[in-house]
Amino acid sequence: MHGGASAAPAVGGWRIKVLVLIPTLGIGGAEMDLVRTLPRLDRARFEVVVCAFISRGILASQLIDAGIEVVGPVADHAHPSRPLDKASGSAARAWQALLRILPSGLVRVLRTGWSCLSHAGPIGWKIRHDGFDIVHAILPSSYLLGVLANPLLRRRPLVMSRVSLNWYQQEVPALGRIERRMLHKMVDLVIGNSQAVLQDLRQEGLADRKLLLVHNGIDATAFATRMIERHQAREKLDIPQSALVLTAVGNLFPYKGHADLLEALHLLRDRLPPDWVLLVVGLDAEGHLAELDRLSSRLQLSRHVRFLGQRQDIPAILSAADLHVSASHTEGFPNNILEAMSAGLPVVATAVGGVPEQVVHGVTGLLVPARSHAGLAEALGALVADPERCRSMGRAARERVRLQFPIERSVAALEQVYDGLAHRRSVRHRAAVPSG
Repeated sequence: MHGGASAAPAVGGWRIKVLVLIPTLGIGGAEMDLVRTLPRLDRARFEVVVCAFISRGILASQLIDAGIEVVGPVADHAHPSRPLDKASGSAARAWQALLRILPSGLVRVLRTGWSCLSHAGPIGWKIRHDGFDIVHAILPSSYLLGVLANPLLRRRPLVMSRVSLNWYQQEVPALGRIERRMLHKMVDLVIGNSQAVLQDLRQEGLADRKLLLVHNGIDATAFATRMIERHQAREKLDIPQSALVLTAVGNLFPYKGHADLLEALHLLRDRLPPDWVLLVVGLDAEGHLAELDRLSSRLQLSRHVRFLGQRQDIPAILSAADLHVSASHTEGFPNNILEAMSAGLPVVATAVGGVPEQVVHGVTGLLVPARSHAGLAEALGALVADPERCRSMGRAARERVRLQFPIERSVAALEQVYDGLAHRRSVRHRAAVPSG
């Protein structure tokens, strides 16, 4: 299935070949966006290869099944480079000793930088050897890698997608300085998935001519076909049919605000029905589940809260829900909210990043300040007490997604980006070749 752009011929009569760089294809917002978007590109005009240079992840098979080539990790290919912390001998011992005494933020920069340097050679070789026309970097480490690899041979147009606010630059200031002083000068175009993200990029010194807004999109109709009847969903999850069911979908990173949500539910406990359930879906990538379990127990919420881990049956889980919650401290344009709206659920969410571009306060859900336990509890309580308002907001949410965030619009925008960059490269090549 292709995007909504007109079926113009490829530049110069050939298919535009794009290398997409991403660290891994595990379940996450950026990765899910690729899975939804790339298979819809017009195959007559575009050939896309995804390089998951750290690890393939669980979503790689979905791209492969859709006919998108996936390569990587880079270590699988014939190149001798590998990170110093995996080397042997005295160099490795010295490297490990240095890492133990340096500040943690600097250690992260060094590890990321060295990893990118070790990957840059083989990826630069691949860009040249396989004849790619465009390099598209997703996430900060891919951006650094793309800038390092791209000029090693003959430079291709480079586009970067920023899918979050720049909070990581505050945690690791050195990375922010590298992006501002070097990477932004080397990129041809930066795609932001919300106005809030674009504002960050402007403050980092990028000119508007290099910026493009492309909201994440979703096929609401296809999503609905993966949903199941409410009673079946509850039976599968062993939830009483009469229960109030809330959902929160997001990997268990502290910035996702799961602890805030638990605190808010504790404040709200006397206003909730006796058989309420919170379903928490997300990978425990950094070992925070035990901490959340302890907090849930201390707040006497354990019998109501279920941590389901990483799941791929999100439509079925949302089918069981009455209300969706996002308590994040920072976001770009979260896919979990798009999915909940597609499922016809009202959303209570923190007003961070691009969330106010998704949720219309008082129409499709309620917005509250980040880190506000009382605000979150009050908003949840208001909707729990008014089921008809919940249903009305859910209907409005589904319609908003259908009209404002269709996947076809996102695909068409990406096709136009690739077309424009390939045309620019073609013009430069013709200008560089002496006439006969």
